Amino acid sequence: MNKLELELDEKKVLADGEYNLDELYGYIDYTAVTEKGLRKEGNFYIEDDPVDDGFGMIAAVELILLRNDWFRKYVKTLNCYWWDEETNSFDVEDGIEEAVRNWGSFHSGTYSFPTGIRKDAIPMHKLELILDEQRIIDDGLIRIDDVNNYLTKLIVETNGLRREGNFYIEENPEDGLGAITHIALCLSKQNWFRNYVKVLKCYRWNADTQDFDIEDAIQDMIFADFPVS
Repeated sequence: MNKLELELDEKKVLADGEYNLDELYGYIDYTAVTEKGLRKEGNFYIEDDPVDDGFGMIAAVELILLRNDWFRKYVKTLNCYWWDEETNSFDVEDGIEEAVRNWGSFHSGTYSFPTGIRKDAIPMHKLELILDEQRIIDDGLIRIDDVNNYLTKLIVETNGLRREGNFYIEENPEDGLGAITHIALCLSKQNWFRNYVKVLKCYRWNADTQDFDIEDAIQDMIFADFPVS
C-alpha cells in the first residue's frame, strides 16, 4: 500500500478566520476519498492496491490539493509513504518543503527532480492547444461556444484530462501518450479544427531525464490527409 499523511495548521486557519476548517478538510476528503478512492485513517489517506510502483493516486491527490492557495498556505504535514517489498517497510518522503517551495515549476511543468527522489513521483503528460479564436469569430462559420463545448466534452469529460490555461493535463498516465494521442487524432478529423488550430503540442514526461519531451504534433496529426465521407 501507499500512504499520504496530511495535516493542516489548524491553529493558523482558526486564527486567520478566512476559511472554515471543516470545509477545508471536507474538500480534502472529497478529493482524496470520493474522487480518487483512497481510504482515510486519521491523518492518513491510504491507497491499498496501487496500480504501479509509483505513488499513483497519492501523487494525483497531492497535485490537485497543491493547486489551491489556501492549501499551500496552511498545509503543515505532507508525507508520502510507499511500501518497499525488499525491506518490508515503508520509505518516507517529506514532500511539503519541496512541493510548496517549487510549486511554480511544478505548476508550469518545468520542475526537475533532484537526484535521489523517485523518478515516477509525479508523472503527467500534457497537451498544449491554442485555436485562432479571432478567426473563428470573424469567419462566423462555427460558434466559438460550440467549439469550446466540444473541446470540454471530448478532452475533459470523456477522456478525463484536467485543464490549466492552454494545457490539458493527464495525471498518472498508464502508458505512452495514451489519451492525449486519442484526443489529437479525434480533433484532427474535424475540418474546422484543422482550419483554426494554432498550437497542438504534446509533452511527454521522461523519467530518465526528469523533464518533458516536447512533440510538435501539428504536421503529423492535423495536416495529414483524411478521407472525406
